[in-house]
Amino acid sequence: MMIDLETWGTGPTAAVSTVGARMAPVVVDRQDLITRQVLRQTLDARFHQAITLESALLAGMETDADTVDWWRKQSAEARESLLNQRRLPLAVVLENLRQWLPPGHDYLIWGNGAAADPVWLESAYRLAGLACPWNHWQVRCYRTLRAQLKGVVQEEEFTGMRHHALADAVHQMRHLQAMLGFLRMGYLRAAVRSGAEGRGQETAVSCQEADDGQEGGPVS
Repeated sequence: MMIDLETWGTGPTAAVSTVGARMAPVVVDRQDLITRQVLRQTLDARFHQAITLESALLAGMETDADTVDWWRKQSAEARESLLNQRRLPLAVVLENLRQWLPPGHDYLIWGNGAAADPVWLESAYRLAGLACPWNHWQVRCYRTLRAQLKGVVQEEEFTGMRHHALADAVHQMRHLQAMLGFLRMGYLRAAVRSGAEGRGQETAVSCQEADDGQEGGPVS
């Protein structure tokens, strides 16, 4: 799952404004095609809900002036999207997200920064007095992978509105799928090469043994 949050701050307890999430398989093979069908049948693979600032502040989340000023400098479309949405209390949105997630822990949480979206969302659950629906070992960093493969796996042109939580999550998931697919193909090629080299070495050894046997007598 790729999560993207729009917030009123950048600290670990930043007040969350909107939560966007995109659930999708990250590697396409036969098993993942089955997973994709199950996902379509059991849940809406996209989540987007807005939180009232009052409820976030009452829970102990924080705003900062720099972030508020940054929002003032964004496009009118982005500001309107941020401000003019149907908003729900923090605890309601967090519970809705928990119910939207598949049961168990058979999924990973990806966010655009190890100290950003996952931390903000986990802080929101803690401050709201709710249990976080995933474990720490499920969290992965999209930003790190993106930096490592910059210039190697092309990032598609952004479609939709930037700084919209769901649009950002959808874009990042699409890029993540491409990057993990690239890595998986690299692993498969390496495994094939390793297997071929191993077979070549075995053949060379067999040939040498045969030569040795011809020189010294029959090979048993």
